[in-house]
Amino acid sequence: MKSNDEHYTPFELPVTGIDGVRLALCRIAPGHERGTRRRRESKAVQRLLDYFGFSESDYRHSASGAPYIKDSALHISVSHSLDYAAMAVSLQPGIGVDIEQLRPAQLQRVASRFLSGREQAEYSTPDLLLWAWAAKEAIYKAAAIPGLSGPEIELESAFCRVASVEDKYFRLSTLYSVDYCCVVALCNNDANT
Repeated sequence: MKSNDEHYTPFELPVTGIDGVRLALCRIAPGHERGTRRRRESKAVQRLLDYFGFSESDYRHSASGAPYIKDSALHISVSHSLDYAAMAVSLQPGIGVDIEQLRPAQLQRVASRFLSGREQAEYSTPDLLLWAWAAKEAIYKAAAIPGLSGPEIELESAFCRVASVEDKYFRLSTLYSVDYCCVVALCNNDANT
């Protein structure tokens, strides 16, 4: 019989098109017991912290809720989905990651809350809705602009590699599998790079 610890093995994935960013995922052990979800997510994040050499005691959250590592020059972003936790690490500030799993009915129901009118028409399939949600969540985390809403984050085209919000530019890297869609965003502040 498998122990639950075997489910919590981080693995690193390539981040294409964004230099200096590392990304690792960790599967969250399945569980059906009521009230255990947060504990299982925390264990996956602990394993990711270990993977990157961070001490769990130095893992903190800012007043806005953004994770950071106390007294570290590295910047992190964390995300959870039903089956995975993700952590992106960068020397540069303005990092965001989001990992999502396909849930077409739920995304369709909330599409008007995170997509502009043009995007609602353009991103109408389940795969495109999933990508748009993950991309906007990653950009939202990287932008760190209080009060920013989903429709204000305008995506130029599906699976675009650069996006902008206000006067900030973001490089995007997408990892799409049958299990998840993971998007990493890094604030670049230069539209040409």
